[in-house]
Amino acid sequence: MEESRSVGADAVGRLIETGRFWHRVHDLGAIPADPSPGSVEEELDWRPVISPGRWTSPSVSELRCALASEPLFARAFGELNEEDVTRWLGSLCRGTDERTTGMNGEHRGLALVLRFKAAYPTGIHHLAIASLWCSLSGELRIGLLHHESVPVGSSRSKGGASRGRVYTTFDTASCYPGDLPLPVATSLQLVGLPDVNLKRVQYPHAIEAAALYLGHPQAAHAYGATEAWTSGHQGKLEGFEEAPNMTCFAVVDKALEAMRTNALDLRQKDLPRSFFALCRDDVISTRWARFSSLQAGPGQVVPFMTMPSLERKTQVTMFLRAAQSWGEDDPWDVPSSRGLTSAILHLSAGDRPSLPGSALAVRFTSIPRGAQLDGQCIDLARVYPRADVERMTYEGGEDGADEARLELR
Repeated sequence: MEESRSVGADAVGRLIETGRFWHRVHDLGAIPADPSPGSVEEELDWRPVISPGRWTSPSVSELRCALASEPLFARAFGELNEEDVTRWLGSLCRGTDERTTGMNGEHRGLALVLRFKAAYPTGIHHLAIASLWCSLSGELRIGLLHHESVPVGSSRSKGGASRGRVYTTFDTASCYPGDLPLPVATSLQLVGLPDVNLKRVQYPHAIEAAALYLGHPQAAHAYGATEAWTSGHQGKLEGFEEAPNMTCFAVVDKALEAMRTNALDLRQKDLPRSFFALCRDDVISTRWARFSSLQAGPGQVVPFMTMPSLERKTQVTMFLRAAQSWGEDDPWDVPSSRGLTSAILHLSAGDRPSLPGSALAVRFTSIPRGAQLDGQCIDLARVYPRADVERMTYEGGEDGADEARLELR
């Protein structure tokens, strides 16, 4: 029988309290039979680890079954156009075949780097990571890990506090206040299935151990691109001052490195350094040269690496420029099932909106006052299917006509 690692909640809590959790590299390899007294290994109470079985490239049906174990993927497979789903799964299967061909004796599976486009209302793309490996019995296994910015309050209001959380599922509705749209669910509705890059790894199962560390409730931390991100703004989360600020880029960088080395580095790594590492290793289809310097304001272009030393307002500007446009330089191994375009919708009082014939769903980036659906104002964070848009009403502005800006699939 295969055994897996387990971490006791009390043990992790004690590590955090004693400052021995963050700011160090944790070995995810085999634990000695007699860990030294007071060591991290003794505190964590790991069970013995069984390595993955022999890797074999999966079929389309095996990939579909494994991915459908994640609720949001299962829903997307049922709701999206079946032709798009079939094409995407076929491309993923061909990609795994190609990566399998180049494996050496040390590779035991694949890491899947996932880009969920336009996941947030600001147009920011969301980065996540998953892995595939085979059990000793030959069954295809999947693990996933990603980082979200969860508002501490009822909305994503400008300047509002956000907590960084690491999850092993994309269905994070229970963690969001109110009825805020989930980032991954939004992207799946608006753009369809994600872009994917495939990387050969030696320890694909290490994603589970990394998730136990990073996803533990007591491993909460402030969301932030740098350590200065929270300074004088919302501050560190009370009780978690030792935890470094993180974004989805840092978490994916750490998880991918864990799957390559079987070690998890929890030391602080700001956005520019994580971004550089992911570009350098051709992980996110982004060329560092295009981001080495970013516009930080009118007529102000500064090196990306200097971001941590700048005032927060400038950091936010640089972050948005990078987060909204990464992943566009080189082809992805598996391209997303649909594209996303911007458009202007002309509105006249008394008329219902009319979308281009190919549009399936939209998210508004601006909408004039008076536009409604079933008596409710249009929500800029929500994705509307075509049928809902065609039921919207518009009372008209002062001149009886106006326009809305939107993203459409």
